[in-house]
Amino acid sequence: MKLRYYVVKRLTQLVFVLLGTSLILFIVSHIIPADPVRAAAGPKATPEELEIIKHKLGFDRPLHVQYIIYMANLLRGDLGRSIVTLRPVIKDLTERLPATLELSIFSLLTTAVMGIVLGILSAQKRNKWVDHLIRVVSLSGISMPSFWLALLFQMIFFLRLGWLPSGGRIDPNLAPPTHITGLYVLDSLLTGNIKALISSLHHLIGPVISQSTIGVASVIRMMRAGMLEEMTKDYVKMLRAAGLSERLIVYKYVLKNSLVPCVTLLGVMFGSMLGGSFVIETIFSWPGVGRYGTQALLNLDFQPIMAITLIMGVMYSVANLLVDLLYAFLNPKVRLE
Repeated sequence: MKLRYYVVKRLTQLVFVLLGTSLILFIVSHIIPADPVRAAAGPKATPEELEIIKHKLGFDRPLHVQYIIYMANLLRGDLGRSIVTLRPVIKDLTERLPATLELSIFSLLTTAVMGIVLGILSAQKRNKWVDHLIRVVSLSGISMPSFWLALLFQMIFFLRLGWLPSGGRIDPNLAPPTHITGLYVLDSLLTGNIKALISSLHHLIGPVISQSTIGVASVIRMMRAGMLEEMTKDYVKMLRAAGLSERLIVYKYVLKNSLVPCVTLLGVMFGSMLGGSFVIETIFSWPGVGRYGTQALLNLDFQPIMAITLIMGVMYSVANLLVDLLYAFLNPKVRLE
């Protein structure tokens, strides 16, 4: 009952967060020095055409009336219409979300597995050459801007070596797998399309490595620090005195307690990834939410910008909720109130 009450309370708070976010976004989008009417009409539009488009978009009404109309449409699932694609934003996002979801899942798995494994190894080999090497790699990774790493990755592995594609989700000569979930890797597995599976995995390597490098470095540092702190506590000394093996102590007791701060970091990262990695998706021509948002920003297309920002707010809030629930699982002392 407590868990259900806690989830309901957090979801109720989410409604107020989104309400405040939408209000701020709406005001900012109307006070910045930009003319979405001109962007929608084009540079050669006449004053009469501008007035018609302004009336059609509702920009000739008072600001508070526009906001009420926007919220009423939002409650019906209407996120507006893009002035670039001339389609409902909800349809554009529905088509692009699976690409971002696939990239985010693989990036999160890479970040979690590599970061936790290397963090444990670094803590176990403290002050040895393995530890020093991992610390240098993590420091280098956290210092590299993701856009620079992505461009460097393309220059080396595409232009120079030709080992990996420059971008996209699948080879242009191959048809996408039969649509089931929209995730090419999963759809390829479900339909037994081996060529599409290999190609989609091939295209994921560059974006995943570029997007997860900073995250891996951050998790390594946090995991190492957490492991070293836990190993100095009294319960570890007692377990050693009781004759338990070092391996059992590390993986059954120390690891579980050290994961708590990493869970927070991974949850925030996943929320950010789902919101759309603008830089990575643009560089690798990944047809996801991030690239769609970049095009909207460049074209002053406010409806997609507002929709994506609200989605990011939802993703962050849901990720934080899941993190808190996972806290209670990892540490029974944590009470959800």
